[in-house]
Amino acid sequence: MPAEQAIRDLLKEFCLAMHKWAGDSHADYRRWRKDLKGGALPTTHPYWIAVEDRKRDLREIFCRYCTEWKSPGRSASFSVDDYDPEHFVVLDVTVRADTATARVKQSEFPGKLEVAEYFLRRVKDEWRLEDRRRWVDLEGNVVQDWDSL
Repeated sequence: MPAEQAIRDLLKEFCLAMHKWAGDSHADYRRWRKDLKGGALPTTHPYWIAVEDRKRDLREIFCRYCTEWKSPGRSASFSVDDYDPEHFVVLDVTVRADTATARVKQSEFPGKLEVAEYFLRRVKDEWRLEDRRRWVDLEGNVVQDWDSL
């Protein structure tokens, strides 16, 4: 399979996995939100058990789709909109030897198109996500820039 198609497939699979994770995480939060208003919950409360399950699920997603991370850990937004499959469109992919960059439309807001730039690396004959940076307008004007998935 050509590199560009493999990268597009990887990004789509990652999007679907993250969308499911964010949806499940948000559902857990909403389910126990009223209990959280009452103060500290015991560690045996179903909310904390679910939080640990979601952390494990997220680690599994990152292990499957991302390069090995040397720092304390990766994080993710609980926003289902960040990985909505209906708006997650790979705009272009640029491959340079064992590295690649992909620009992805992730969300649409009135008057804006949110584009994320993903950096990938080939590891043992397969493509892995390494980093993400985001900007918010079509002209490429950076509104926010960071270096983690």
